[in-house]
This record gives sequence, C-alpha cells and structure tokens, in this order.
Amino acid sequence: MEQVRTILRAIPPAPLPEDFVVPLGYEVPDETFHREFVRDTVAEAGQTIVLTGPPGRGKITYLSAMCEVLAESGDPTVRHHYFLSTTDRGRYRVNSYVVEQWIKAQVKRLHPDVDAPGSHLGGLLEACVTYYKTKSKPFVLTLDGLDYVWRINNADKCPLDNVFSQIIPCPDNMVLLIGTQLVNDTQLPRDLLSVAPRASWRTLRAMSENAIMSYLY
Repeated sequence: MEQVRTILRAIPPAPLPEDFVVPLGYEVPDETFHREFVRDTVAEAGQTIVLTGPPGRGKITYLSAMCEVLAESGDPTVRHHYFLSTTDRGRYRVNSYVVEQWIKAQVKRLHPDVDAPGSHLGGLLEACVTYYKTKSKPFVLTLDGLDYVWRINNADKCPLDNVFSQIIPCPDNMVLLIGTQLVNDTQLPRDLLSVAPRASWRTLRAMSENAIMSYLY
C-alpha cells in the first residue's frame, strides 16, 4: 500500500473546483449576524471560528459569500469545500493529500508573492501568515463541510485528522474558519474541539424578515 501511495503522489491531482456559485441577488440570512461575523473573522487572528447550523440552512452558500466579501475587501483567503454539490460524488474532495495539494495550488495562483517552495501544508500556511503580517492583514483559511467526510469515507475521519494536525494550533496571524453540521465528536478532527469548544460555535441564523422581504420584492 505504501508503494501504491508513493506512485499516486508522484502525479499531482488536477485542481478541484472550489467556486461554489453564490446565487445572483443572494441575501445574507441576517444582516446583524453577518456584520458581526465579518468583523470578528478579520479581528480574531490566531483563532478558530466554527459556523454550524442544521442541514439546508445555507452554510456553504453563506461561507462562499463570506469568501467573496473578504476578497473584495482585500483580505487574503484560501478555502476548501469537502462537500460542494450532490453531483460531485467522488472521494477526491476528502483525500487529505489532494486537499493539501489544492490549497497549495490556490496559494500559488492567488498569492504569488508568498515564497514557500516545497513546503508542507503547515509550512506553507506559516509562510502565508508571515507575509501578510507585513501587510497588516490576517490570512483566512476556510474549511467547510467537515460532517461530509465521515459520511462518504466509511465512517473514517482520518483525512480530517491528517489535515488538522498540520494547521492546529492556528498560527498567530491566521484565522481558521470552519463550517460543519452539529455532528458527534467522533466525526470531527480530534484537534478541533481542543481549540474551539462547542460552546464557542456560532449558529447561522435562519432568514430574517428583512431577508425574506428582499427576496419577495
């Protein structure tokens, strides 16, 4: 098995799509919640923020919109969605090696001034946060859909543990933004709850009256 893994790793995987399409005219569920969430995300460098909510509430859409807001504000970010759509059923999205390579590809494409040739994921993120600290900007890494890994990977969360072991503890100038449903602790990466206990998690609010009226009119 180790020989097979070595052969497979010799060929970098094709980049995974990460651009979840935010619907035209999308309204955040609650403007007050959104304003506070954006404020806290850019202010809490060195912290891990977990966004949760019941199935179907719109966490993927909201976090994708958040990434667009950050990009428009000039705040550097990369992301990975473990679940993107019901038509994307392959296991590539949960493979820890593929996730690591795709984050590296995003850094190379979106942040070409960061110099970290050949670094492992932890070293790459350290290079990113060090570079953007000189620009007085936190570096935001978004990982969404953690609950999906357990379901698609035969009740095995090792891919999550492999990735999170490289990014926790969160570097001083990085914000780790997590999206997941409220699942059992056994389905989550073992390092996550040590830095982000459930009491600190934030629940995406249901649509406010103003958001509903905006859609209707």
